[in-house]
Amino acid sequence: MPMPVVRATEQISIDIPTARFLLLRTECYGGGDDCANWGQIIQNGSTIFQAEGDGALRRLIECWGVDIGPKEIFEPLSRSFVWDKN
Repeated sequence: MPMPVVRATEQISIDIPTARFLLLRTECYGGGDDCANWGQIIQNGSTIFQAEGDGALRRLIECWGVDIGPKEIFEPLSRSFVWDKN
């Protein structure tokens, strides 16, 4: 993760100490079947969890009590996901 992004997120998390922030980096090749994920969860100014490699996205999302399964399908990361602006 770029350190300016990490530092900015740490600062924001200090202002909202009960919130957990996920910084996620995903790189996909060949239409999305070959993806690499890594990231960290920041709370109250500190990284409380990091993951990379196989199953990283699943392990990160599990911190919110959600299991996205072994295929790591997380619909908001898909191109077809429709964000509701309301």
